[in-house]
Amino acid sequence: MTGADEVSREVYCLDAATGGLIWTTPVALGEDPDSALRIHAMTGYAASTATSDGIMVYAIFATGHLVALDFSGELVWQTRYDFSEDIYGNATSLILHGDLLMVQNDLSKPAAGNSHMLALDKRTGETVWDIPRPVQGSWTTPIIIDTGEREELITSAKPWVIAYDPLTGAEYWRVDAINGDSAPSPIFVGGQIMVANVYAELTAIRPGGAGDVTQTHVNWSVRGVLPDIASPLGTGELVFTLASNGTLSCFDAADGALQWSEQLGRRFRTSPSLVGDRVYLISDAGESIVVAAEREFREIATGHFREPVHSCPSFAGGRTFVRGEQHLFCIDAASAGE
Repeated sequence: MTGADEVSREVYCLDAATGGLIWTTPVALGEDPDSALRIHAMTGYAASTATSDGIMVYAIFATGHLVALDFSGELVWQTRYDFSEDIYGNATSLILHGDLLMVQNDLSKPAAGNSHMLALDKRTGETVWDIPRPVQGSWTTPIIIDTGEREELITSAKPWVIAYDPLTGAEYWRVDAINGDSAPSPIFVGGQIMVANVYAELTAIRPGGAGDVTQTHVNWSVRGVLPDIASPLGTGELVFTLASNGTLSCFDAADGALQWSEQLGRRFRTSPSLVGDRVYLISDAGESIVVAAEREFREIATGHFREPVHSCPSFAGGRTFVRGEQHLFCIDAASAGE
């Protein structure tokens, strides 16, 4: 886990069985924070999710500090990026691909030329490739998909969904589909890339091709009450979107037809999660809701963490881990009667 505020940044290792703290590693100890940073209260200083390859853990903070630690908490390497042009505070998470660590830094307006994408050697932190991106600032996290013919690194930020070769950074194709500030990340469902944004549409894109494929590779695009923060969720046959105002919508992945739309009466910034045939939701106030991943709305269960929650849950080994505003929670499926 990570945590940070105006003056400190830390990475934590906890025992998954007991919640006991094993170690804490301060990051960039003694460095003064950048006074030019603009960190929105909704974003915070540690919004990005850390990642691990089972040997090391990699974490990035809104201050631009990126670190690689071993599993004993010892620093292996570190670097820092200039995030002073980020208007809300960095929230893009890191992703690993083989020996590469992908870092998406979308900043300012396209004309400023500050947006770029990097691939680092995960063992040393050295830059393998670094390419400019013709997009404005975003808070999305890229994904890597396998099309059956090649792997594509998929990114999303106004105005383009762009696919790159993850090994070289060479651009494969792009689609004009994003408008406004972009936080919902792309997903890959049923052979289609899905992107959704409150200022644009829910769009299904067929991977492959070269150059601008806006006119040839968009399978369908529909309007709706779409998210401005939460990423869409796909089951293969269905796509779910969750707006901050609590509107949960279900679409057919094949043609975009709306199956249902339900107002949950709560506010959300966490993305919906799929476990088996159930969709898990957690509101800003910490209320949990479980609904069926079906073509008709059906609420299965509700609960409450008794404190605000602004982070997506993690599922592993029959347990659910949730980072609340003050506590880390672990729910065991057996004890919960699931």
